Amino acid sequence: MASEAPSPSLSPSSPSSPEPELAQLRRKVEKLERELRSCKRQVREIEKLLHHTERLYQSAESNNQELRTQVEELSKILHCGR
Repeated sequence: MASEAPSPSLSPSSPSSPEPELAQLRRKVEKLERELRSCKRQVREIEKLLHHTERLYQSAESNNQELRTQVEELSKILHCGR
């Protein structure tokens, strides 16, 4: 088994050349910032969808209650008419 030289990404960073490491960190920060913006956009879209769904649910509940009331009234009319 031949021993291999450590890959550059795994070797300890040399204090004499921080520029490549700094550039790498900047790229990583930029990537993370893009991901964060994307996640925030997704959260806003999901919140919008949630609010819309809640409004639909409330509307359906209101309509259901109106129908229940109408059914009760019609049932009373039918029972009284016998």
